[in-house]
Amino acid sequence: MGAVDFRPWSLELTLGDLAIAKASAPRLPAEEPERTLLSPGAPQIKIARLYIDAEMQSLLRLAPVADAIEVDVLAMALTDLGQGRTRWARRWPTGRRCN
Repeated sequence: MGAVDFRPWSLELTLGDLAIAKASAPRLPAEEPERTLLSPGAPQIKIARLYIDAEMQSLLRLAPVADAIEVDVLAMALTDLGQGRTRWARRWPTGRRCN
């Protein structure tokens, strides 16, 4: 994790360079040496900037209530080499909205 900026009076939180590691890198079968994992040391989810603007109602309801959540440059890698043999990676650039 990079920079953390928390503003308690307005309940705003900004996280920079957030990365969530993979649980463990599964081993590939010996009969498929040409297939490689998506960088085994790379994180499963990486976010350049995460901004959350929470409401004061969060304190009264004891549950998160957000006005805005912004994610800049989201990169995800999914690797499931079980029976379905899945390998997937995706990156969403800044400025693109996902509803």
